[in-house]
Amino acid sequence: MSAQVQIADILDVVCSRYGVRPEEIKSPRRKAELKTPRQIAMYLSDRLAQRNLVQIGAALLRDRTTVLHCVRKIEAMLEEDAALRATVGELEIEALAIAGLRAQGVLPQRETVDAFLLAEKIVRSGDRFAIQVSVEETRALAESLLAQRAEQEAPCDEEQPCERDDDREPTSAPTAPAMLDAPIPLPPTLTEIAHDFLAAEAAYRRRPSLNVKAARERAIAPLRMHADESAVAALLNAYDALVRAEYSLGERDAQERFQAAVRALSRRFSELVKEPANVETAQG
Repeated sequence: MSAQVQIADILDVVCSRYGVRPEEIKSPRRKAELKTPRQIAMYLSDRLAQRNLVQIGAALLRDRTTVLHCVRKIEAMLEEDAALRATVGELEIEALAIAGLRAQGVLPQRETVDAFLLAEKIVRSGDRFAIQVSVEETRALAESLLAQRAEQEAPCDEEQPCERDDDREPTSAPTAPAMLDAPIPLPPTLTEIAHDFLAAEAAYRRRPSLNVKAARERAIAPLRMHADESAVAALLNAYDALVRAEYSLGERDAQERFQAAVRALSRRFSELVKEPANVETAQG
């Protein structure tokens, strides 16, 4: 599977090129020197980060219509401005290169917070988990809520006429003639999904942390689309039982059941999954 490009990395490469800070891009300031890098950051996030407009807006503290307008604005400018086209293409290559280095373990993974997954975890796990939520996770929840409210109450932001996602013409590929034309990613297979989960589980077992644990939880989510597979169904049931048993007397038994399910899944895909470099197979 292709490396996941993070919006934070896109912000870093854009801000480095234009000499501004990510906080300025996210701020409500309308300074002229912020307009172009802000629009490019939204365009590249839409093109590379595999996030929808609401998610991009939440990350950049804008509503969905602002993101849509800025994406279209840059697309139109790229058709006529060769210098901008070269700059955007170079920034795209930089962002993809960083994602590749993170995927290979050359650069450390950034700590990211999936606000919707976190909210689900809080509701499902109760107060004992809620009181352990970090400042960064709380900020992510707040940003997500603010972005959704902004979309409902303020359909127009600083730089655009009002538009909806429904107004966006469907395209089978990016329309901007950027230097690097990334192919449309194919849906991941069950083998790839299982491979990602086993790698995330192995990483968590080697060095447990909240960040790696969140990565493991994100890797479990796609498995739910394949619950008809017996080994997957057993793993999902064991994981849900482990979540319910956390911080209770039954946690040890639930952990043993979960690790047994991990081993069963690993055996199921042992002949199909080629273990990546520097990642150990999850074993109990």
